[in-house]
Amino acid sequence: MNRGERLALRHYRLRGYRLLASNARVGRYELDLVLRRGRRILVVEVKEKTGEVYGHPLEMVDDEKARRVLTAAAGVWVFSNIGQVYMTYLYQIGWRFFQMGYASAMAWVFLLSIGFITVVLFRTGRFWVHYSDAEER
Repeated sequence: MNRGERLALRHYRLRGYRLLASNARVGRYELDLVLRRGRRILVVEVKEKTGEVYGHPLEMVDDEKARRVLTAAAGVWVFSNIGQVYMTYLYQIGWRFFQMGYASAMAWVFLLSIGFITVVLFRTGRFWVHYSDAEER
């Protein structure tokens, strides 16, 4: 984490945000800071400049960079946390509303769905996983 990211993190921590991830990699993209306060999740792109010689920091975030940050944010924090969201839902159904049978059935559905997705990914991996030294094999 560089100096600019530390300053931005301090700024948000003083306002009650908690750091979830820094410099998180999503494929070819990177999310500088991912923060949370309550139900709000912030994705922060940090640009540190030492002066006006190199231009204004807002000039460094063009439409393409904004699109990449949005794509990365959607890819990581929506799809990677869907399991946690679903399990929280099951917990509330089972313990808050005392519908243990329904929560148990939905947990089995979740388990079978994850198993099916895992099998599909392993079976189709040869089509979308490429190694750089494939010529040598």
